[in-house]
Amino acid sequence: MRFFLISRGLLRVAFVVFALACTGSNRLFAQFSANGTTVLQRQTLSFSDILTMATLAEGDLILRNCTIRNDSALADPAREAEWRAKLMATSSKDGRILVETKLEFDSCRFSAMKISGFHFDKGITFNSCTIDEYLGFQKCYITSLGVSKTAITSGVEVEGLVNFELDRCIIESSVFASNTISSVNYERTRFTQFSQVFSPFSQPLNDFTLKKCTLDSTANFQVSGHIRTCTLTEDTTDGILTINAVILSMMNVEKCALRGAVLYDAFNTPERATTMRWEQFAGYKLTVSDTVSGRNVTEQSDYEMLLKTYSFFYNIYGKNWQDESKNDCYVEMKTVQTRWLGISYQRSPTFTNWMVWQLNVFLETFCKYGTEPVMAIQYSLWILFLFAALYFIFPSQPEAVNGVRFTHTFYDLASHKEERQRQASLIEQEMEALRKSHCDAPALVRTIGTPFYYGHIFQYRLRLWAVQQSGYVQTLQKRWDTSPKSRTGTILAALLYFGGLLIIAALIRGVNAAALSLNAFVTLGYGEIQAKGLARYLAVLEGALGWFLLSIFSVSLISQILQ
Repeated sequence: MRFFLISRGLLRVAFVVFALACTGSNRLFAQFSANGTTVLQRQTLSFSDILTMATLAEGDLILRNCTIRNDSALADPAREAEWRAKLMATSSKDGRILVETKLEFDSCRFSAMKISGFHFDKGITFNSCTIDEYLGFQKCYITSLGVSKTAITSGVEVEGLVNFELDRCIIESSVFASNTISSVNYERTRFTQFSQVFSPFSQPLNDFTLKKCTLDSTANFQVSGHIRTCTLTEDTTDGILTINAVILSMMNVEKCALRGAVLYDAFNTPERATTMRWEQFAGYKLTVSDTVSGRNVTEQSDYEMLLKTYSFFYNIYGKNWQDESKNDCYVEMKTVQTRWLGISYQRSPTFTNWMVWQLNVFLETFCKYGTEPVMAIQYSLWILFLFAALYFIFPSQPEAVNGVRFTHTFYDLASHKEERQRQASLIEQEMEALRKSHCDAPALVRTIGTPFYYGHIFQYRLRLWAVQQSGYVQTLQKRWDTSPKSRTGTILAALLYFGGLLIIAALIRGVNAAALSLNAFVTLGYGEIQAKGLARYLAVLEGALGWFLLSIFSVSLISQILQ
């Protein structure tokens, strides 16, 4: 038995050496390491040479800086069949040519590479290669296929069992449409044109991963079929991303810049095992076709399909307690609905359609469709301030305290002299009555009430002093033409007095305007504050706005609490 194995090994080595010696006019140089790995550098080889060496070699086969040319000998079907028969006789498995060595291409250049009917037991690796046309595997069984830093002009087509990895590549198109794909992992790869990954129900794809990849504006990447786990991380898409697969276990989309259209119709996705924040899809990126989105949908069927997609995202966020993403998704979905209602009104211009449309516009403006009750409060405050300013300009009440109108004082300083005297007399009478009551009270009551007594006395004296001081200003009109020495002091006193009257009048009018605005806003009525003149009509309008905004705030707040 040992003799048979040794003989078989020597035969394979001899066959490899013979193949190296008969592969064209160029002289080949091969290095054999201690572990049996064969390294070929800067050679020009054909496909048949490489596959023959890989099939017969004992150790790994590494090609560096080589040029792999098209094999004209294999263009003849008869010669290709003869070549395959020889390799099948040497090593075969499951009806395929068995390659038990690991095949690695490093910095090699291909015009095209298409392999069919091989079983690669240890896998194939392409690193920093250039493939001018396409890379294809048909009816192959590949344990692991790795492509790193490789530019492939036309595309990739793989059919067979593949743990597939693309790292830092430039791919114009790739198609994986087999029922035996195990996993597909793209990393830092740029895609253009059309790419597709498909796995039917009979053999679900275990893992599909896009990490730090880029889809150019011309790219159309489609993921369909049945996938156990689907992961998109830190990807940038300017082209179209289509996901219409059945996700069996987990769906994860994180930190992606999805600038192109997203056709998402993944049904039966596990809601609690799905993570994809709405900020990645916001901006009407969800579409039902290559060009139809929430911004330009015009057909009823497209509109219904679009709402179905939005509701799918909305349910996912609700199941996972992602309130921020849930609200943002709902707002965009309702905005699409509002636009559709506008289209419906244009097609059927009835009053009912107009009212339904404008109600949605109103809800969008003032509370983001019930997702932000704070907005209703903010708009309410702005309306209160606006109408208070209007009531300030068109007052309903005079600026008066105890019957004294401050604005009249500007025109006739002496017109309220008797009223001020009456007020001073009344204050003195009240103060005298308080003193008498204090003296007549029992000693214990006087002792306990002393602080209150002196407090009231101080208040009366302060009011009396204020009334008495106004008597000084009564003489300003008589003493206006004074000597130059005293004129400056007189003018200063007049300015201070009139400035004080103006400030007091403005404060009183501002308080009245704010009170009237608040009262009209919250009650739809006036109570003790009556609006007169133009303010009556303003109050009716403010009351209607207040009724709407307070109702919207209440409903929005209750909705958020229940959620």
